[in-house]
Amino acid sequence: MSLTIEPVDPSRPDFGGRATGVDIASGVSAEDAAAIEDAMDVYGVLVFPQQVIDDEQQYRFSTNFGPMET
Repeated sequence: MSLTIEPVDPSRPDFGGRATGVDIASGVSAEDAAAIEDAMDVYGVLVFPQQVIDDEQQYRFSTNFGPMET
């Protein structure tokens, strides 16, 4: 898969982004994590459609973007 991040609505390109071509459950590469982090600075909302993940996978994905609070 190849990560693609594009506006959900081209008329509001800064509001929502759609990230496809990534499987969060399997983990993401350092390059994909960097691209996702860059996209978080562009879009108010970043959507990852059709992801089926459990709490542990969500936690592991989230650690790409900084330390987790306990």
